[in-house]
Amino acid sequence: MVMERADIDRVRLWCRDRSPQDRWAVERLECDVTGRHLDLVHVRIVPGGDDVRTPIARLLYTGQTRRWTLQWRDSGGRFQAYRHFPAVHDVREILGFLAEDPDPLFWPPD
Repeated sequence: MVMERADIDRVRLWCRDRSPQDRWAVERLECDVTGRHLDLVHVRIVPGGDDVRTPIARLLYTGQTRRWTLQWRDSGGRFQAYRHFPAVHDVREILGFLAEDPDPLFWPPD
């Protein structure tokens, strides 16, 4: 099983909604899509230069179980399972958790 298009669209819309439109020229949250996972990426816009892209979370889809798991990025740049949130069937549960949880693993202080 592959990720459903509706789930990808949900995550992309969630990222857009978490990024105030008046800040899009400076920073925003984006969703990078691969075959098995969605990466939530904080993007800082650098005028005249390369944007700074920092992955903050990975939503990993396992087709065999049809479940989503949440992963965080360690200091070495590798993604690790976030053990405080179980695997779920509905990606909206992870998005709701991320929206409500100020864990600095995902939302470092400015």
